Amino acid sequence: MNRQTRRAFLGGLGAVVVAGCSSSSGPSGSTDNPDPSETPDGQTPSSTTPTTTPTPGSGSGTDTGTGTDGTTTTPGGGGSLDLPGEQVDDFESFDGWYVLSNQGELSAQTNDPYAGSQSAHVQSQSGDSFGAIYKAFTEPRDFSNANLSLAIKLTKPEIAKISVALLAPDRGNMVRMMRTMPGPTDRWVRVDFGTTTVERDPTLSSVQEIRIVGRHRDGADEPVEFAVDDLRAVEPPKKGRVMLTFDDCHETHYDRAFAAMQDYGFEGVEGIIAEAVDNRDRLDIGMMREMRDAGWDMASHPLTRGTLMPEFSERNQEQRITDNKEFLDRNGFRNGARHFLTPQNLVGPNTFDIVQEHHDSLFTFGGMPNGLTSTTNYNFGRVNATNLDAVKQHIDYAERFGQMVVLNHHAIAPDKIPEEQFKAELEYIDQAGVEVVTASDVVPQS
Repeated sequence: MNRQTRRAFLGGLGAVVVAGCSSSSGPSGSTDNPDPSETPDGQTPSSTTPTTTPTPGSGSGTDTGTGTDGTTTTPGGGGSLDLPGEQVDDFESFDGWYVLSNQGELSAQTNDPYAGSQSAHVQSQSGDSFGAIYKAFTEPRDFSNANLSLAIKLTKPEIAKISVALLAPDRGNMVRMMRTMPGPTDRWVRVDFGTTTVERDPTLSSVQEIRIVGRHRDGADEPVEFAVDDLRAVEPPKKGRVMLTFDDCHETHYDRAFAAMQDYGFEGVEGIIAEAVDNRDRLDIGMMREMRDAGWDMASHPLTRGTLMPEFSERNQEQRITDNKEFLDRNGFRNGARHFLTPQNLVGPNTFDIVQEHHDSLFTFGGMPNGLTSTTNYNFGRVNATNLDAVKQHIDYAERFGQMVVLNHHAIAPDKIPEEQFKAELEYIDQAGVEVVTASDVVPQS
């Protein structure tokens, strides 16, 4: 992706650069919830476009397969996984999988499969911006007490939308889970899918079809290419969760957000830029310690000064990431420093690798709630909190489906998020049947 295209992406995500600080926000819920008729999710499958069923390849030369206890062994990154839930499909064969309405091609990826001998490789056809596959079950499947998790390896574009849709029992009664993926490309990541759209009155105990769709974020007629593997159903908790995150250490996070949240007993997560601390209109160390002592995480959110993290060299990225974390460690915020809030959202392959080496979790923009129980700590998606109606919808879905929505805030101010709107958000959370959590609640210190 060239610099101009990346800048357009940031403009679409509503990213803001203030006083040398990098922001990390995303679009309102309406942007991520298009009408189903505008995407392959809403199309009628074509019976004339079956997938080719390849012969499984030889894999990468390592021991592969699925354990008898349901755990997946030898992912693309090597080693073994001990993941929650039940495997719905391992993609070792494509029996029953078809290309949706001529939207792309399906083949076996035997080079660097996530698990087993192959993964499912999906690529758009020339001139199309979609790649889509589906599977119609011979008998209805029960997903009424399950959230879905999927391993994904995105090749292009650098920023894409991947959705999983459950037709329960038809496309007029559908649950769609659409995730914006701002990187990394060429790395296997897990996505714990959360609900973004509910059409009419789906009966999740009677799911007849599942669809997986990848598309260019802005609908451009450019190629889409990705691989998927290890589709899992996990049991959700009894209560949904909400996490309140704040970027760039604005002083309003202390004198407005922190003060208001204390009235409800809510704790939050602050994204700290070391260079901004003690500056005008920013948090000082005393404020940060008071917030920490009240249960807040002081998380790492390195300075980039308007440059996307992947545009720095690998060495420069590591320096920024480790310096910011060390600042927090030195000043008594070691627990919160375990968590990484991605500056300006884009996660390059080097960024992803470095964060995993130095941090216990990674948060970035995703535009949807996160399915629970989590299968990864390195791909929590956040939602922009500027649109109160969208925020309420995400909270409702988190409560209904046992998911976690991570809300992202910048300054609590009239031109960003007005104080009265923020208080209305807190009141709505308080009345909803959800639990407010911090990053350290979700990823405890080992």
